[in-house]
Amino acid sequence: MSAQARAPRLHATLAMAGPQALAPVHDDDYDSLGTAGQDAQRRSAYRARSDRLRALAGVRLDLAYGQGPRQCLDYFPAPLPGPVLVFVGSVLWRYWSKEDFAFLVRGPLAHGIHVALLSHTPVPRQTLSGVVDEVRLGLAWLGRHAGAFGGDGRRMLICGWSAGAHLAALCLDEPGVVGGLAVSGIYDLEPLLHTHGNDDLALDVRDALRLSPQHRMPGLKPLVLACGEHEPLALRRQAANFSNLRAHENGTMLTVPGCDHFSILEELADPAGTLMVHARALLATGSALAL
Repeated sequence: MSAQARAPRLHATLAMAGPQALAPVHDDDYDSLGTAGQDAQRRSAYRARSDRLRALAGVRLDLAYGQGPRQCLDYFPAPLPGPVLVFVGSVLWRYWSKEDFAFLVRGPLAHGIHVALLSHTPVPRQTLSGVVDEVRLGLAWLGRHAGAFGGDGRRMLICGWSAGAHLAALCLDEPGVVGGLAVSGIYDLEPLLHTHGNDDLALDVRDALRLSPQHRMPGLKPLVLACGEHEPLALRRQAANFSNLRAHENGTMLTVPGCDHFSILEELADPAGTLMVHARALLATGSALAL
């Protein structure tokens, strides 16, 4: 469908969302993510927990899905054949990597869900458009090869956090993906044009529109949008605006009480966590839980 054909529905949806959806956001909220992404103490704690899980028997590390050094993934098999949760996470598409997130696999594995932690080349070594292509390449690789590890490449749930939530939303319609869980994400890139984050991204207005889930026609597959109660205001509004755009699609908007941008990850690591409950529902029913 052409951009001209999409525009009327997009503009009508934003109009129905009301002034709350179009309210200005704070650029400082986005710049603060870069500072948080460089928090060595927090990252060290997550890496220590992750290292213990990466050492488990049967884990397959650094499986190459492409030719680049960061085009690889870690695969954590469940005891029995089952669906695959594909996780991609980073801060501003630059900070953190798959090695920091293995602590999350405890939640899905407890329910028989295989986990693939996917990495990508960070910006500015790769363009944002190239990063999106890399994630698509990784999903295609898993579609072909997950079966060798007991996973079902036709039943993949893509889950992204922070910048990874943006990537998950853009890759929702890839073959084999049955739904998505986007956590604490940025879905409209236009505000980033005016921040320090764009020093690495090097986006212009055309790039920002083309690569923003907010400015695309919503897909048909279910998508749960989640953010923490104590996220930066800009991110909470990003989630609300994108949820308004998807108001008539299969999905839901979830605010997790008591959580900030980082602590919300515990809701996926915990087998009984809120995000894990929604991930299981997406895989079991092909639909988002009604709230």
